[in-house]
Amino acid sequence: MTTHEALKLQAAIDNCIGAIVEAADEAIIGVKTRGKLGLIQRSQLKNLLAVSNTAPHPAVITSFIRYQMGRNGEPRTAWKETKLGDEVINIVNTTLEEKAKAAIAEAGSGDIVDVQVRMARLLLGFMDRRLVYESADEAPKKGGKR
Repeated sequence: MTTHEALKLQAAIDNCIGAIVEAADEAIIGVKTRGKLGLIQRSQLKNLLAVSNTAPHPAVITSFIRYQMGRNGEPRTAWKETKLGDEVINIVNTTLEEKAKAAIAEAGSGDIVDVQVRMARLLLGFMDRRLVYESADEAPKKGGKR
């Protein structure tokens, strides 16, 4: 891929940012609405983001989520009991695939797997940010007066 093609593809991905942020926000807000936000440790999202940073394919990301959902303890609680795991898998396999195809069509070139993984990384980063925001009111304050 030439530099020009790569820049066109990045611009097309950037055009999807709003939809990716919305999907991330909706996933975290959904957990909060179900009253399960306190079950998600930020480290769970950070671990998944670390996996996504080396993932060559979206299936690696969804496989890790399923693995976490099958484990005992905090990982299972964070991903399965909150329904966040199923939601993220659905977003990666449907929404991001559709957005990746649209970005490639807009740019005129690109690899669907690469674009979908790049979008998944963005999604997870935005989910982490929204989790921090939504958790701020629920977390006990350290020191200071209330």
